[in-house]
Amino acid sequence: MTKKPVKAVVISPAFGITGIDPSLVLSPSADIAETRKKIEAQAAELGAGIPPYLGGIITDIQLETPAIGISLSYADCAIAQQAADMIAQRWTTMAGDNAQGKITAGTAEGIDGLCAAAVKVVLAEPGIERNPAYEQILSSYFTRKAGILNIGTQ
Repeated sequence: MTKKPVKAVVISPAFGITGIDPSLVLSPSADIAETRKKIEAQAAELGAGIPPYLGGIITDIQLETPAIGISLSYADCAIAQQAADMIAQRWTTMAGDNAQGKITAGTAEGIDGLCAAAVKVVLAEPGIERNPAYEQILSSYFTRKAGILNIGTQ
């Protein structure tokens, strides 16, 4: 088996905070109603999200097929389980078709009452050079668009 480098990103809660895209107000259209609808739609999308986390790590896992591991720290296991379930649900609706796979969601109890939401997605397609699941998570952050790990109010 050829060894491949493993990528990982350590994240803070800032990873899950996104704002309204300022380009919405710079619309070439002079139609205020159309611009307002776009802003309201994005605000609604941003309002949905997972509970706020203390920090976490996202890993690109190279098995026979690519996978991604997500671990986010929470103050207790009840919130961590809620977050893990929400991430799994959001993955099925928000991740692209090429990033879908078998999802495992659970928790890992830590010390001092802390707990981690632990989610793993193993893709169905072997031999992919770039991991589309890992790219799915990072691209939402770099483009500042609502993503699976967004912190929300709902």
